[in-house]
Amino acid sequence: MLMALYRLRSNWLFKVFLTTRQFVLKFWDPVVTIQINKRRIKGYLSSTFPITLRTFPEYDTVLIRVSRFIAPKHDRPLKIIDIGANIGDTFSVLDQEINAEFLCIEGNANFYSLLVRNTRKNSNVVPIQAFLGDHAHEGETTFQQQQHGTCYLGAENQKRTSPANRVQIFTLDQILEKYPHFRNSQILKIDTDGFDCKVLGGATNFIAKAAPVIFFEFCPKYLLPQKEDPLSIFTHLRSQGYRQAIFYDNTGFPIIELPTDAKKQIDSLVNYSLISDKVFFDVLLFPQYSGEGFFDQELAAFPMKHPLDRGLSYPQWISSKNLR
Repeated sequence: MLMALYRLRSNWLFKVFLTTRQFVLKFWDPVVTIQINKRRIKGYLSSTFPITLRTFPEYDTVLIRVSRFIAPKHDRPLKIIDIGANIGDTFSVLDQEINAEFLCIEGNANFYSLLVRNTRKNSNVVPIQAFLGDHAHEGETTFQQQQHGTCYLGAENQKRTSPANRVQIFTLDQILEKYPHFRNSQILKIDTDGFDCKVLGGATNFIAKAAPVIFFEFCPKYLLPQKEDPLSIFTHLRSQGYRQAIFYDNTGFPIIELPTDAKKQIDSLVNYSLISDKVFFDVLLFPQYSGEGFFDQELAAFPMKHPLDRGLSYPQWISSKNLR
């Protein structure tokens, strides 16, 4: 029944459903069934994933195209590390499209329980419960916040900190010592709501040896409370051989490809994100030279949004639409 509500064709009825959903969430966040393509998984009603997919079907499809782009260059199956795996939504998208093995890492106990539930019949998934950072330590002054179907760690004052809220932080390099099968993974995906740069900082050895394609969430408003310089991660990645970065908006559309040392342009994107407060980015990086031509393919994947693909210049396209 709920899945049918997410697919309502009437915008008016869908708004009624969203209003009712928000009212229910004030009191209760039940586990419900979510459909991702042809697969049904369990998730929380608060998850915005099916709502986003309704409006932006391209959302969470970038790694499908990345996997197909790099697959001919690697032995199959591909190996993918998914940090911030949540309930297994990214796995559910990719597993229907590509041949791959997955190391899915999720820190939040509620999401991890559903991740295990959603992947227990899949032999190509290894789920791990862990929070990752740039160094191993106990997070004595951090707390977990769960909202909108996601979870993040945030600094909290000592008064509200309790032993129950303390978490152990590991590095990805540490995790891979226990799971060596994934040391040569070809794709590293990170979605940790502000801890993304710290996670990358704790994966230095893995990145240096495996040179994976990296896809991470870049949300400046979450990075700043962690005392992270949003530009520093690009300097760090450039030192490890990542020369170009492709930026996507938070609905899955490609925006621009920039050199990782283009500080002025990247800073403009950071400022735009902070001003809008609702826009953030996903960033895709290939190791040096291995991603040539991919951004052009990405633009071609959205032909209705790219008039030059139809052989028209922008002035010609404007004239054809009688927009002058």
